Amino acid sequence: MKYLIVVAIFVVSVISVNGQNTPEHLPKYYLHIGGGPSIHNGAFADFGGTTIFQNKWIASVSYQNFDMNASNLPADYQEGYTTVLIFPFSDEMPSITMTSVNLMTGRYFPLGRKTWITAQGGLALTRGDKLTFTRQPVESNSWYVSSNYDVHKESASGAGAIIQADFIWAFVPYVGIGAGVFANMNSVQSTVGLQFKLVGGWMNSKREK
Repeated sequence: MKYLIVVAIFVVSVISVNGQNTPEHLPKYYLHIGGGPSIHNGAFADFGGTTIFQNKWIASVSYQNFDMNASNLPADYQEGYTTVLIFPFSDEMPSITMTSVNLMTGRYFPLGRKTWITAQGGLALTRGDKLTFTRQPVESNSWYVSSNYDVHKESASGAGAIIQADFIWAFVPYVGIGAGVFANMNSVQSTVGLQFKLVGGWMNSKREK
């Protein structure tokens, strides 16, 4: 992910330098990096780009990387633990990683020269882990107690849908911040999240002369 951030900063810098040469039929285009929390005790990182056309239609692409608990975690699941001296150290809770490439379109709603809202929806191409939980007897010895479930992990992929709404504030002509919500509904693991982002590019927010 750190390499994506470095590339994003570089591309944003190039766009900022050349922003004044942007054709008039592309009122705004920008990249973003961000992330935030999601349901199932999850967190995610996000990288992407958006173009807003003169007719207020939007086209965007984004890449999301999730780390979260499995949605099918049994209610009575108990993690195993290791005892060191007299101190118990629990095993990590079962978690999954999931990536999603999102292709979206939608509408742009200006609130002013420097602020706007976007509402989008589209295709989510996802790949990640699927966990299967099988109940098992708890085993123990002098230093370790096992979980009451055996966990089997396998890879899965599929297509789904994503809807997203964002608020953007371009506090300078080429840089802004944003916040939004999304719902990614797919066959690997559906999730809902809150996103905070840094945006950079051609915001077309200067006062017209």
